[in-house]
Amino acid sequence: MNKMELVAAAAAKSGDSQRATKRALDAIVETIIECTQRGEEVKIQGLGTFSVSKRAARKGRNVITGETVHIPERNLPKFTASLDLKKAAMASKSDAQ
Repeated sequence: MNKMELVAAAAAKSGDSQRATKRALDAIVETIIECTQRGEEVKIQGLGTFSVSKRAARKGRNVITGETVHIPERNLPKFTASLDLKKAAMASKSDAQ
């Protein structure tokens, strides 16, 4: 399912227009991005938690030359699914079999 299909499905469930639903979804995504940029966690009950994980600096190797290179510290986005989402995914997988 892509974004427009998600918007259409959510609009049908909520009874709102697709335009209003798309604006709401865009606002939610933008807010999640802004919060994680500030280092905050965003918890959505029944869905999961969006957060930022720090990856420490480390040494790597250039595959072509074999030279050791320094890989700097970086922040990575992280999503942890809620137990409800995990159970729903597992149930749908067992239903398909």
